[in-house]
Amino acid sequence: MKVLENHKLSTKHCEGDYKPIYITNCVKCYPPDNQPSLNEIKNCQSHLIKELRSLKQVKVIIALGHIAHNAIVRVLSQRLTSFPFSHGKIHQIEQGKLLIDSYHCSKININSKRVNVDMLSNIFMIAKEIAYKQ
Repeated sequence: MKVLENHKLSTKHCEGDYKPIYITNCVKCYPPDNQPSLNEIKNCQSHLIKELRSLKQVKVIIALGHIAHNAIVRVLSQRLTSFPFSHGKIHQIEQGKLLIDSYHCSKININSKRVNVDMLSNIFMIAKEIAYKQ
């Protein structure tokens, strides 16, 4: 995604890399009708758990979409009612770890103008300011 390149960010992380920002969705395949089933979400949960455990130095997690937000909150053993999803909202999800909500950058959300490049860019700028502040 071009907006990621503009901010020198990536969704690719390797164990041992120091990247203080983690950007994720929760379903790793392209679901039919752009709506993942509960089975698909549950099937991908193990990947999310593994990723979050391997990235111990992450300071900021960007959840791409409401479904990703809920999955992250659940994986981190938090209560959904304590962390309601809202685009641009910053949650103190764990000690030293923040969760930033963003609408998913799907074609449907882009075409309906629910989210645009400027909105995503703003999320990434906020994440970088938080993650790299001394």
